[in-house]
Amino acid sequence: MGKERRRKMTIDNQLNQLELSWKSYEWLIKDRLIKIDEITRSMIKEMHLCGVPSSMIAEHLPRRFEDLKRRVVDENDRRFHGNQHSRMVNE
Repeated sequence: MGKERRRKMTIDNQLNQLELSWKSYEWLIKDRLIKIDEITRSMIKEMHLCGVPSSMIAEHLPRRFEDLKRRVVDENDRRFHGNQHSRMVNE
C-alpha cells in the first residue's frame, strides 16, 4: 500500500472517530444548550419586567456570555493541570 493511500486511510479513520465521538455526546450537549436557552429566556423576561430595554440586553448579553465561557474554559484548564484539549474553545 502506498504512503499516500495510508495517509488518506488514517485521515478517514480520524474523521470517522471524530464523528463517532461527536454523535455520542451531541444529545447531552443539546440537552444542556436547551436548558441554557430556557434560563436565558427567563432572565431576559425578568430584565424586561425590570425595565431594561431590548437594545441594552442585545448589546450586553452576548459579551457577558463570551466572558463567562472564557472564564469557565480557563478555570477548567487550570483544574485539569494545563490540559490543552479545551484550548481551541477559547480561540
